[in-house]
Amino acid sequence: MPEEVSLPPELWLEILEWVILDARPLTAEYVRFQPISPHDTVPAASLVSAFSLVSKEWNTILKALVVRDIKIHSNAKDLLEILKAPQPGRKQAAGTNGELVRRVTLPFQTTVTVGGRGHSPYLGILRSCPTIEVLVRPAVEFERSMRDSLKFTYEPGMVDFPCLKRLEWWNESYGVNSSGVNSLGLVLQNAPNLRYLVLASFGEGSQAVTDEVPVDLPNLDTLRLNGVSAIPMFYIITRWNLPSLSRLILDVPVIGPLFPQFSDLMGSQLQVLELGKHVRFMMKDEVCAYLRTCPNLKEINYHVYFTAVPEPTDEVDVFPMVETVGLSSASNMMVLAEDARWEMVQGHINFLAGKSLPRLKRVVLHGKWEMFDDASFQSLIKPLGARIELWNGA
Repeated sequence: MPEEVSLPPELWLEILEWVILDARPLTAEYVRFQPISPHDTVPAASLVSAFSLVSKEWNTILKALVVRDIKIHSNAKDLLEILKAPQPGRKQAAGTNGELVRRVTLPFQTTVTVGGRGHSPYLGILRSCPTIEVLVRPAVEFERSMRDSLKFTYEPGMVDFPCLKRLEWWNESYGVNSSGVNSLGLVLQNAPNLRYLVLASFGEGSQAVTDEVPVDLPNLDTLRLNGVSAIPMFYIITRWNLPSLSRLILDVPVIGPLFPQFSDLMGSQLQVLELGKHVRFMMKDEVCAYLRTCPNLKEINYHVYFTAVPEPTDEVDVFPMVETVGLSSASNMMVLAEDARWEMVQGHINFLAGKSLPRLKRVVLHGKWEMFDDASFQSLIKPLGARIELWNGA
């Protein structure tokens, strides 16, 4: 009978984190085609409950895992007490549960400023979590008729986020004027080590981006824009200081009139560009347009069935810096016919195998490619040789 192997708690913690929290980003690393959701989720309670019954050791490990990823509710006094308590299985000198927290979801419903000051314990909770790396301000899930319950009558207060690396912020116009933790600009000012920023649902009249708070993010390397209209986009491009920005994810195309500013102020510093799953990328050749605008791109990633086939101009559209292209096979309800899907795939592969990308080293296929083993597809990709590969998670 083989000898039983006992793994150290740190390794079990990492394994269980992948099982339970795999869909919730806990790092600031860029991942191609990472889904984005406007609403917060919670770790799978059934899995946590089941795993905690395996042994006392697993139960202790899971307690540490669960507090890594928390959501702050309006009535969260019990959570505050848990976070102030010593870490399970260790002496108090080793630290509190709050020091284990890495990801916090803070709904705008939690930071309303109505009634007496100090009504909600969220500031105490944030201050008890000094090593937060990911902060999420999710979209408000109320019906429009219920938004009157969001009252912001005074400044909610602010905390420092010295360890924050990733911020996901859905715009909430009702709370922006209350300042403090409801002000995007002030949160950015208090997060000097931020590396990954997601901005979503910023309409033309949004004040969260256009206010007078200066934005200087020296370490930000990845910016994702989801539903950001022309005026907020203009302020980001022209007024924000983003010296380290090298990756840009556009869930919708840049508005045409902004292209000159985009090219002059951001284009040359970008090395990775990802185009989102949006039908507006089908209206014209966006791939070549961005490659012309961003001459130093080394990698471009896009969804095959949501992106118009590139139409390069011979001898003009040569992009020698591009080394990697990621292609997603995400389904598009507007392109369901097999002939139409094949035509789009054929057009994209022909572009990649053509003269426009002379230094192309990798074409990484993401998602389900049922046609991969088809003889016609194998014949199509033959000019790419060993450069084409199915993504294996690495």
